[in-house]
Amino acid sequence: VALENLDGHGLLRTLAVPPAQRRLGLAARLVDWCAQEGRQSGIDALYLLTTTAADYFRARGYVDTPRSDVPPAVAAHPQFTGLCPCSATCLSLRLH
Repeated sequence: VALENLDGHGLLRTLAVPPAQRRLGLAARLVDWCAQEGRQSGIDALYLLTTTAADYFRARGYVDTPRSDVPPAVAAHPQFTGLCPCSATCLSLRLH
């Protein structure tokens, strides 16, 4: 997993768990770590794009977020400008 601080806004990216390690709670621990690290770093919210795990993140409190509501520093990141397809779901989680 990666967490980038972009002008006080967090971009959660590259969450991956090997198939043999799935269903052991590792992803949940990684996502929780990102939220904790974000809070400690003064990040106001986490944002992410996903094509496969929207329901997983919704179950963890993330909400669907229009790309137009994403802060400019996050929206300008390559994840938003070309690495992820336009069809990817955008989600966010308020930390404060």
